[in-house]
Amino acid sequence: MFALLVYTIIVFRAATQSITLDEADSFNNFANEHAFYPSSGNHVLNSLLARHIIPIFGLSQFTVRLPALLGAAVYLFAAGSIVQRIARNRQLLGFAILTLNPFFLDYLIAARGYALALGFLAAAIALSLKILEEEEKTNLRAAAAISVCAAFAIAANFSFAFTIISTIAAFLLTLILTKKHWLKTAAATVIPGTVVGLALVGQTLRDFPRSQLYYGAETWLEMWKEMLEAVFPHQNLQVPTFEPILTAVHHAAYLIVIPIAIGLWAARTWPIRFIWLALGFTLTVHGLAHSFQGLLLPMDRTSIFIAFFLTLIAIYAAANAPHKLARRISTAILCAALAIFTLAFRTNYFRIWDFDLDIGRGFQAFVQYAKENPTTTAGCTWRYGGAYNFYRAASNAPVPKCDFIDQDAPPPEGAYFLHVPGQAEFIAKARLQIVYQGPVSGLTVAVAPRSTQ
Repeated sequence: MFALLVYTIIVFRAATQSITLDEADSFNNFANEHAFYPSSGNHVLNSLLARHIIPIFGLSQFTVRLPALLGAAVYLFAAGSIVQRIARNRQLLGFAILTLNPFFLDYLIAARGYALALGFLAAAIALSLKILEEEEKTNLRAAAAISVCAAFAIAANFSFAFTIISTIAAFLLTLILTKKHWLKTAAATVIPGTVVGLALVGQTLRDFPRSQLYYGAETWLEMWKEMLEAVFPHQNLQVPTFEPILTAVHHAAYLIVIPIAIGLWAARTWPIRFIWLALGFTLTVHGLAHSFQGLLLPMDRTSIFIAFFLTLIAIYAAANAPHKLARRISTAILCAALAIFTLAFRTNYFRIWDFDLDIGRGFQAFVQYAKENPTTTAGCTWRYGGAYNFYRAASNAPVPKCDFIDQDAPPPEGAYFLHVPGQAEFIAKARLQIVYQGPVSGLTVAVAPRSTQ
């Protein structure tokens, strides 16, 4: 029942939140074009699903997010299965922490590959725990499902590649150490996913340019701080009155280290050891790639799988720490985290794309204006061009395509989608008339004087 409530929230957000820069660019560049080239913005599985879904259901901010909704459904089922196995007497708390985390909720909705990748990673872990809990039974179907889930996760988002490989390696090591008849299960865990993965993204991965690996953290401290900021934000634009409280408790959020540490210390059975082994292998591989290849560390959205593993370990501590005091401390901290999640809860914007909070309303305001005042050109800053063109394609509105604005030589007649205060001087210099202004996001829709004549 609680899972259905959470999924209802996810569906509501998918239907009502404005499309964002990165979501629109993913559609405009990969799901809507015949070209299909390797890029950090091309989350292959998401792009392929969107290409097949949109011709059937039409284009809207909801339909372009249907692949993410599929990933969210997989994630919710997997999260429920995982907490059943690692936190039997803290199931509701564990499920709430895994599903109401604002970091996870944002990416379970966004029309990118993160929901699919996180969902299939969680499914692979849930199936792995199932096999590891079965003493002598050989479950080749579950092992093959792990393999295919791993392939889908990598195909959904390449930033999950190291953690998927690490999770499979941790599972195989645990299998070897705990099962007498492990060879067939190991083969079933590797072979099907390798075939599926090569078929889906083999060529894309082979041709992937290193120049696209530009997003990430320079240091471990930066990675941790950005991840903590995503999980425990210090502001809520939807409910500004909560900001002083969120700011006050922001640094106290570091207490989450305590249940994580307790969970690592309390991991005395192989199923949970498999989880911390997967995390340990993931961090080690990223660290080696950073040290020897110069690859950036995960940051914000590309560290979401690390936050997921750490959350599982903290949940395990609340339910299974060998000492009652340790369980109580872990439970109390997780309940406090849940309270922070409640204060940070939002339904109309994504944290890292908050400037697109009302681009949908701004576009509609411009469409209404253009009905009586035909406009031949439209210029956008980088924040709004992709989203504007997405809504133009989705609505078939008779408005011009939005090009990136040249502030030094603006067209003599047209409309502009600008971000204030950054473009306030330009608005004053060009004597633009404001048609719409977002109360929070900074979006300003303005028109040139000749457009009003």
